[in-house]
Amino acid sequence: MLKIIVVVISLLSVMVSTIAASIVPSQYIIYAVDTCKIGDRAGTTGNGLIGSAKLVAIGSDAVVNGDILSAGSVNLFDRALVNGSVTAKTAINKSYGVTITGNTSPNTNVVSYTIPTKTFSADTTNITVPLDSSRVIVPGNYGDIIVMERATVTFSNGIYNQ
Repeated sequence: MLKIIVVVISLLSVMVSTIAASIVPSQYIIYAVDTCKIGDRAGTTGNGLIGSAKLVAIGSDAVVNGDILSAGSVNLFDRALVNGSVTAKTAINKSYGVTITGNTSPNTNVVSYTIPTKTFSADTTNITVPLDSSRVIVPGNYGDIIVMERATVTFSNGIYNQ
Protein backbone atom coordinates (compact mmCIF):
# COMPACT_ATOMS: atom_id res chain seq x y z
CA MET A 1 0.00 0.00 0.00
CA LEU A 2 1.30 3.45 -0.83
CA LYS A 3 1.86 5.76 2.09
CA ILE A 4 2.44 9.47 2.30
CA ILE A 5 3.86 11.54 5.08
CA VAL A 6 1.79 14.35 6.49
CA VAL A 7 3.83 17.10 8.06
CA VAL A 8 2.44 20.05 9.98
CA ILE A 9 5.14 22.68 10.39
CA SER A 10 4.96 25.57 12.80
CA LEU A 11 7.66 28.18 13.11
CA LEU A 12 10.17 25.88 14.79
CA SER A 13 8.47 22.53 15.25
CA VAL A 14 7.37 19.60 13.11
CA MET A 15 4.64 17.05 13.78
CA VAL A 16 4.56 13.97 11.55
CA SER A 17 2.23 11.04 11.03
CA THR A 18 1.79 8.56 8.21
CA ILE A 19 -1.53 7.74 6.54
CA ALA A 20 -2.69 5.52 3.73
CA ALA A 21 -2.61 7.14 0.29
CA SER A 22 -6.23 6.07 -0.24
CA ILE A 23 -7.29 8.65 2.38
CA VAL A 24 -5.31 11.60 1.02
CA PRO A 25 -4.11 11.38 -2.61
CA SER A 26 -0.41 10.66 -3.02
CA GLN A 27 0.24 13.93 -4.88
CA TYR A 28 0.30 15.68 -1.49
CA ILE A 29 3.67 16.03 0.20
CA ILE A 30 2.03 17.86 3.13
CA TYR A 31 -1.62 17.77 4.20
CA ALA A 32 -3.18 19.02 7.45
CA VAL A 33 -6.71 18.56 8.73
CA ASP A 34 -6.48 21.94 10.44
CA THR A 35 -3.64 24.36 9.75
CA CYS A 36 -0.59 23.70 7.61
CA LYS A 37 2.17 26.19 8.45
CA ILE A 38 5.43 26.54 6.60
CA GLY A 39 7.53 28.80 8.83
CA ASP A 40 9.58 31.88 7.98
CA ARG A 41 12.53 31.11 5.69
CA ALA A 42 11.47 27.45 5.44
CA GLY A 43 10.51 25.66 2.27
CA THR A 44 9.79 22.51 0.34
CA THR A 45 11.72 20.67 -2.33
CA GLY A 46 10.24 18.60 -5.11
CA ASN A 47 6.94 19.35 -6.78
CA GLY A 48 4.11 18.04 -4.64
CA LEU A 49 0.89 19.54 -3.37
CA ILE A 50 0.58 21.26 -0.02
CA GLY A 51 -2.91 21.36 1.39
CA SER A 52 -5.23 21.75 4.33
CA ALA A 53 -8.88 21.34 5.22
CA LYS A 54 -8.84 24.80 6.85
CA LEU A 55 -5.77 27.03 6.39
CA VAL A 56 -2.41 27.01 4.65
CA ALA A 57 -0.01 29.67 5.99
CA ILE A 58 3.32 30.27 4.25
CA GLY A 59 5.81 32.34 6.29
CA SER A 60 7.96 35.29 5.29
CA ASP A 61 10.75 34.47 2.83
CA ALA A 62 9.54 30.85 2.59
CA VAL A 63 9.78 28.99 -0.73
CA VAL A 64 7.20 26.40 -1.80
CA ASN A 65 7.99 24.33 -4.89
CA GLY A 66 4.59 22.98 -5.92
CA ASP A 67 0.93 23.90 -5.84
CA ILE A 68 -1.10 24.88 -2.76
CA LEU A 69 -4.70 23.68 -2.33
CA SER A 70 -6.80 24.74 0.66
CA ALA A 71 -10.39 23.83 1.48
CA GLY A 72 -10.27 27.03 3.55
CA SER A 73 -8.00 30.01 3.01
CA VAL A 74 -4.34 30.63 2.19
CA ASN A 75 -2.15 33.26 3.89
CA LEU A 76 1.13 34.16 2.19
CA PHE A 77 3.42 36.38 4.24
CA ASP A 78 6.10 38.88 3.19
CA ARG A 79 8.22 37.81 0.22
CA ALA A 80 6.90 34.24 0.18
CA LEU A 81 7.55 32.48 -3.14
CA VAL A 82 5.24 29.82 -4.55
CA ASN A 83 6.66 28.09 -7.61
CA GLY A 84 3.25 26.82 -8.62
CA SER A 85 -0.44 27.70 -8.41
CA VAL A 86 -2.53 28.62 -5.36
CA THR A 87 -6.18 27.52 -5.08
CA ALA A 88 -8.46 28.15 -2.11
CA LYS A 89 -12.13 27.64 -1.26
CA THR A 90 -12.19 31.12 0.28
CA ALA A 91 -9.57 33.87 0.29
CA ILE A 92 -5.95 33.99 -0.80
CA ASN A 93 -4.30 36.68 1.35
CA LYS A 94 -0.97 38.03 0.10
CA SER A 95 1.38 40.28 2.05
CA TYR A 96 4.09 42.53 0.62
CA GLY A 97 6.33 41.09 -2.10
CA VAL A 98 4.61 37.70 -2.48
CA THR A 99 5.31 35.91 -5.77
CA ILE A 100 3.13 33.16 -7.24
CA THR A 101 4.48 31.80 -10.53
CA GLY A 102 1.28 29.91 -11.46
CA ASN A 103 -2.42 30.69 -11.34
CA THR A 104 -4.24 32.20 -8.36
CA SER A 105 -7.77 30.83 -7.87
CA PRO A 106 -9.69 32.01 -4.78
CA ASN A 107 -13.34 31.04 -4.18
CA THR A 108 -12.85 27.67 -5.88
CA ASN A 109 -14.23 24.32 -4.72
CA VAL A 110 -11.41 22.32 -3.09
CA VAL A 111 -11.89 18.82 -1.66
CA SER A 112 -10.99 18.36 2.00
CA TYR A 113 -9.95 15.04 3.54
CA THR A 114 -10.53 13.57 6.99
CA ILE A 115 -7.59 11.77 8.49
CA PRO A 116 -8.58 9.14 11.08
CA THR A 117 -7.05 9.44 14.52
CA LYS A 118 -4.85 6.74 15.97
CA THR A 119 -4.00 6.03 19.61
CA PHE A 120 -0.43 5.10 20.49
CA SER A 121 2.13 5.56 23.23
CA ALA A 122 4.64 8.14 22.08
CA ASP A 123 8.22 7.96 23.13
CA THR A 124 9.50 10.92 25.10
CA THR A 125 12.47 11.25 22.77
CA ASN A 126 12.75 14.86 21.69
CA ILE A 127 14.90 15.85 18.71
CA THR A 128 16.40 19.27 18.08
CA VAL A 129 18.10 19.99 14.75
CA PRO A 130 20.53 22.86 15.44
CA LEU A 131 20.94 26.05 13.45
CA ASP A 132 22.49 25.55 9.97
CA SER A 133 22.69 21.74 10.28
CA SER A 134 20.96 18.72 8.79
CA ARG A 135 19.67 15.43 10.19
CA VAL A 136 18.00 12.27 8.93
CA ILE A 137 15.16 11.06 11.17
CA VAL A 138 14.15 7.39 11.02
CA PRO A 139 10.61 6.08 11.59
CA GLY A 140 9.51 5.72 15.19
CA ASN A 141 7.75 7.40 18.10
CA TYR A 142 8.86 10.88 19.09
CA GLY A 143 8.05 13.71 21.43
CA ASP A 144 8.86 17.14 19.98
CA ILE A 145 10.87 17.59 16.80
CA ILE A 146 12.29 21.10 16.75
CA VAL A 147 13.97 22.40 13.59
CA MET A 148 16.02 25.55 14.06
CA GLU A 149 16.60 28.25 11.43
CA ARG A 150 18.18 27.19 8.13
CA ALA A 151 18.30 23.55 9.28
CA THR A 152 17.27 20.64 7.04
CA VAL A 153 15.43 17.49 8.07
CA THR A 154 15.04 14.38 5.92
CA PHE A 155 12.43 11.83 7.00
CA SER A 156 13.19 8.24 5.98
CA ASN A 157 10.29 6.26 4.53
CA GLY A 158 8.09 4.75 7.24
CA ILE A 159 5.65 5.48 10.04
CA TYR A 160 6.18 8.40 12.43
CA ASN A 161 4.13 9.01 15.57
CA GLN A 162 4.16 12.02 17.81
